Amino acid sequence: HLMKKLPEIQICFMLGMWSSIFSLDFMYFWNLSSSSEDFWNKWTQDRVEDIDDCIPPSRPHELESRIVHSQGHLSRVLREVLTGRPTIAEYPNFLRGFQMHDKYLENKPFSTWKDSVLDSLPNKLIETAEQPLSLVDTGFFINTSYPPLLRPERKVDIILHLNYSGGSQTLNLDQFAAYASKQGIPFPKIEISEEDRENLKECYVFDDTENPEAPIVLFFPLTNDTFKKYKAPGEERDPTDMKEGNIDVSSFLSPFTTREVSFSEKNFDRLVSLTEYNILNNEDKIVEALRAVVKRRKQQKP
Repeated sequence: HLMKKLPEIQICFMLGMWSSIFSLDFMYFWNLSSSSEDFWNKWTQDRVEDIDDCIPPSRPHELESRIVHSQGHLSRVLREVLTGRPTIAEYPNFLRGFQMHDKYLENKPFSTWKDSVLDSLPNKLIETAEQPLSLVDTGFFINTSYPPLLRPERKVDIILHLNYSGGSQTLNLDQFAAYASKQGIPFPKIEISEEDRENLKECYVFDDTENPEAPIVLFFPLTNDTFKKYKAPGEERDPTDMKEGNIDVSSFLSPFTTREVSFSEKNFDRLVSLTEYNILNNEDKIVEALRAVVKRRKQQKP
């Protein structure tokens, strides 16, 4: 039964809303200062206990019987304070009316990937569907697009990671590497020396030669290394042109920090020139990686 027909919202509008820098909550800053979840688990989450450990589920995707101890009023208020967002985009929930709890356990796609956790309370999906859909940028968790790329169905061979985020250039990569290790997702080990972390080079290649399922990652941090002295690969700058190579991309006063929601035309062009140079100056590494994955593919053919 159609209650009200609403016009479809354009994806560009929704992307702008998801990426709002005003959608930060207290938990985001808490996670920046502490990696421990003890406080969150103890004071705000419901306590769940398995009550039939001696009787394993008869079906592979069947849930165990559990007893849930809801947190008290103080904990609920604390949860709202920690997770409340000053602004958040709300949209009509497309899940409304879906009977997702019906034969929920027989739907294997809910738990086929290691990153999926089968909801221990399927009826909560229906309760959530009655509310507007609130979406934020997943960058508040890990500011990379690796998770959707590395689903096994995609069979990704090589990833060019162009990092333009503010602050630490290696933080997001380190976070996902730890996440992938925990989830059992094939991913190469990230090894960057402390010296390099202080003065990043233009390109790093990470490859797990012992695991053909792990992609080769070419990591391009936002850094100004040799661009200061070269206007193009192998072409040194003239003394009169040195100012053009002096682009600040790392200090607090940089015009390319996250707090800058827009760039001037001049700064935009300078940023494009820098990133274009960094890629062209490492063309041999890209070609070498492409050849490696082609060779790997040929070896995998039956």
